[in-house]
Amino acid sequence: MTGHTCPATINDEKLLTLLKFMKNKHGHIILPSLLLLLLIIIKAEAQEPSNPLVYRIINSNPNGGSGTLSLINAETLKQVDQISFGDGGYTAEVSLNKKWAFITRFSSNFSPKGLAVVDLVGGFFKQELFPEKNITNIKLAPNGHICILFKDDKKISFLNTESFQEEKSFSIGSDAEDIVFSSDGSRFYISLDTKIMAFDINKPSPIATINNLPGFISTFPKIGELAISPDGSLLCLARKNSILVIDTQSLRVINTFNIDNKSSSGRLQVLFTAPKFIYISEINGRNIYVLDLSSESNKPIKILNTRIGNIQSIKASTDRRLIYVSDFLGRSVIDVETQAFLLSGQDLVNSNDGYSLGIALAGDFSIGQPPSLATLSPSTNQQVMPNQPLTITWNTSVAPQSYSIASHRVELSTDGGSTFNPIPKAEMLPADVQEFVWQVPDIEILNKVQIRVSTVDLGARRANSTTGNFSITKGGGQTGDTQAPMVTFLSP
Repeated sequence: MTGHTCPATINDEKLLTLLKFMKNKHGHIILPSLLLLLLIIIKAEAQEPSNPLVYRIINSNPNGGSGTLSLINAETLKQVDQISFGDGGYTAEVSLNKKWAFITRFSSNFSPKGLAVVDLVGGFFKQELFPEKNITNIKLAPNGHICILFKDDKKISFLNTESFQEEKSFSIGSDAEDIVFSSDGSRFYISLDTKIMAFDINKPSPIATINNLPGFISTFPKIGELAISPDGSLLCLARKNSILVIDTQSLRVINTFNIDNKSSSGRLQVLFTAPKFIYISEINGRNIYVLDLSSESNKPIKILNTRIGNIQSIKASTDRRLIYVSDFLGRSVIDVETQAFLLSGQDLVNSNDGYSLGIALAGDFSIGQPPSLATLSPSTNQQVMPNQPLTITWNTSVAPQSYSIASHRVELSTDGGSTFNPIPKAEMLPADVQEFVWQVPDIEILNKVQIRVSTVDLGARRANSTTGNFSITKGGGQTGDTQAPMVTFLSP
């Protein structure tokens, strides 16, 4: 689909114009043209500004090679387009209007030059910016500009995403590693080797500097080592084996946490999902940790291991309910509430599929409605035999423009619904499954057995449904009244 034209939206006037040019001299619509129109509409709908999208860099080989940008519909996690942009890429940011993607280049010596600009509406590589400049990192600023960290020039610049011109620059005097912004964009913080600089967006020089921080030498750019809490009160800085928490008012380190970093590059990436809740990921490692600053445990706790490939990037959705993970061979989605994978899998199976690196997110990730679920069987008052197979059935439905189902779970209660336990082999059933054959256990319980089926979608929204009470009894197979029959003697 690379290189075709795609309008950002399709209204009635545009549709009529397109149809006019798709007719032959007899006024009949040409079938191939109609198919092209359908393709355009599908892509346009996927790229509506409100629709959530994941943008994923895939390089043709581990050392870079050629690069493509994969556009993934977050509601289904299906690819909707793939755009080539020349040499390999490393990190990406997307403009607020979802018209442009900006991609730093990948270099085997980690001195990448240039910034690729991809036209997301037209579906093609537009141009190369700063082809002779080493760029360490880029970040989307709250005002919609792209902030560029120039390595050799030892400065940062704010790029207008419409004119592609630098509008404001700040001299740093050293190599900047990462940057974060306050939510209103009035202040930003830059991490360097052993210090952090705080800037007012309207002042040319730093307003404060935090010195004597632990540093470490890495051949890799330390992208994502700095994070700011949603309320702007805390900074988090990740170093090789430590996590530093900094108060933004006093600009003092208020806590330091050690971490057993298994990453081959020594790098960690951090992000806040709540004012005092931090996710920590090894970069070129496989482990993900959480740090609850309000917890008495007072240490990062490992919660997940990708088991697929070395992690390259993590990003939180705009509502901070989801974390998207890109590793070398696959991708995963984490439910922040449960700290568990909604989906994790390898989709780059062989060398022809390429290797995944940075990701970017754009759109409204709070879109859609929760799924609906209704259990169908077993039925209330049903009697079933122990040690026999029983088919549990249910129906799951998804509202229009909502997230697809991620998985199902089936649980058993033997106390009338007070407690439930997962049924073995039904802890995480596939999205399209609507039944499960359960081997009824060797127990006898009258009218206190329930089955609960629950589902979660790719947006971490949930639904569940529970059967009425039924019985497991060796006299099973009947339904209805569970009372023993009564006999009355009338004579003699």
